[in-house]
Amino acid sequence: MESESIKELSEFVPEKVRWKILSLLPEKKGLDIDKDMPRILTLSLQKYPETKGIIKEKVLNKLKNLCLNLNILEEENKLSQFMNSLDEKSKTTLIYLWEKRHANIRDLSKLIHSQTDHQTLTRIKEVINPLSQNILGKPALEFKESKIDPITGEKKMFNWWVAEDIYPARGDEMLDIFNEKEHLKIITEVPNENVNLSIDNDILTISGDNYSKKIPLFYSVEKGIKKTCKNNILEIKIKKRGE
Repeated sequence: MESESIKELSEFVPEKVRWKILSLLPEKKGLDIDKDMPRILTLSLQKYPETKGIIKEKVLNKLKNLCLNLNILEEENKLSQFMNSLDEKSKTTLIYLWEKRHANIRDLSKLIHSQTDHQTLTRIKEVINPLSQNILGKPALEFKESKIDPITGEKKMFNWWVAEDIYPARGDEMLDIFNEKEHLKIITEVPNENVNLSIDNDILTISGDNYSKKIPLFYSVEKGIKKTCKNNILEIKIKKRGE
């Protein structure tokens, strides 16, 4: 017997999404997407984990964005909203491109274990950039046939880049970001130990005398920061929100 929560959730599922969820079931003969939707949803959630992703992407995120557009909800951090809307492979793609500054489609396919480059391209064009356009107002990733890497001075051909006005550009200094279970750990070089740290819109700012560096964290985080600094190597730990 279906729970009341399942019955209520079923009412919010659009027709196209109902058909998509129904298609997951091998035994679908005789099932009606209107009358039997609570049963269909229950079976899909029990047997097919991808159902949760479909509901999150096609129902929850869309409903949330509509409420934000109508000022029913207070607008949250848009960068966080964007990152939280991405599946893990899309998030991995975005973080990799920011850290490396650029990559060709073959490298990105290897990164996320896509069977073909076309699958990776489809992910960028039909998942990452449409979500970014909807939430941030422009695509997050840009394809350039030819562009000079500002750090190395090398000309890079047919590469994908992160739009610099969405995330701060990556410099050439030592910087590592480790995604641990409950925390993010950031290790980076600083000119001296007298630096200030602040977080705004999930972007970490490290500043001091004539020095400032912004680091996108790509995850929703708490405001509390733990830091140690030795020999100009700064180590920061920040608790992820909701962990």
